[in-house]
Order: sequence, then structure tokens, then C-alpha cells
Amino acid sequence: MILCVDLDDTIASSGKTIVSQAVQFDKDFLKRSGSIKPVHDCEDYYYFAKMLNWSRNDLIKFFNHCYPMYLTNIKVKYNKKKYLRFLSNLNIKIYIITSRREIGNEIVKNITLNWLNTNKVFFDKLYINVENKEKLIKEINPDFYIDDSLQNCNLASNYMDYSKIFLMNTEYNKNLESKYKRIKSIKDFYNIVKDGDICE
Repeated sequence: MILCVDLDDTIASSGKTIVSQAVQFDKDFLKRSGSIKPVHDCEDYYYFAKMLNWSRNDLIKFFNHCYPMYLTNIKVKYNKKKYLRFLSNLNIKIYIITSRREIGNEIVKNITLNWLNTNKVFFDKLYINVENKEKLIKEINPDFYIDDSLQNCNLASNYMDYSKIFLMNTEYNKNLESKYKRIKSIKDFYNIVKDGDICE
């Protein structure tokens, strides 16, 4: 069986890191106030830009300036990485698929691989710089899918039964209505799989 799982705000606890760096960037480089508004209904992963009322151009400037540093400083989400290995023990392959954008010379790929290895995050395959997760989901045909982006979950549902798709609950998506089961961590998913005996 195959689990396709997103990386940022799903395995990696990206939110606090990126919001902190985005606020600093807003002050130091965009020469603005750095004040943020609460966001609890974001369907994609640009909640920090929405919090700061950034334009697309602001977002591009941020990634050009801060991306490698931001990726290096992220922590593992909830310290539940061991449950990925537990899932492997249930004969589930772990495919990490991320939209992290390459910025040349495989810098992002190398940072991501180093981060995964340093934090001892277990996985079978890594797909990086994925511009179209829907297309990849169609190609892989996984048994399960986990993402914090409702938008990506909806795209995955074009090729998967909605009951096999799980929305990772975050501060930034908690007010969105969803037909997918919400989970707080990989541990939650592991317990669902284990208790449901669906791997036999």
C-alpha cells in the first residue's frame, strides 16, 4: 500500500517558522509594519502572505530572499516522525510529495534531503518541485493521501475515494468546511489505519 503525504505543515512544522520570517521580511525589506491578521480559512499554503496582505510580487521577493534559510530552520511536526516508520511496519510505502520550488542547482532538494536525514524522517520516495500534485496522484494511484491544503485534497479526490484522503488540521485551515477526515498528526493517521485493520 502507498501513502502520499505532503511535507510542510504535515510532517514539517512550517507555520511558525515561515510566519516569523515573513513578518521580519515585511519589516526589513518591504518597509511595512509586519502586523498580521488571523487567518483560519486558507485553502492553500500561502496563508502567511494572506496574513500580511501581500501581493504576488511580494511573495516572489520573499521566496527569492528567504527560502533556503526558512527551509533549513523548520522543525519536525509534533515530534511524531516515528509513526512514519510504524506505518512502514504495516507494509505502507511512504511517498513524500512537496511543492517546494527548486531555485537552481538542486539547492532546495539538497536542503530538503539533508533536513529529512538530519531529523531521521523515514520515507521511501521523495517527490520535490511538484507543480501539479493532481497529475502525480493520478500516476502513483496511492491508497491514502494526507495534506494540509484543502485545495490539494480536492484535486486528489478526482482520482481517490474521499474517505482515503485526510486533511491535516492547522491553525490556518481550521474554519474550512471539509468532507475529509481531519487529523492532527501522523500519529492520528497511524491509529486510524491500525485500529481499522485496513492493511490486512
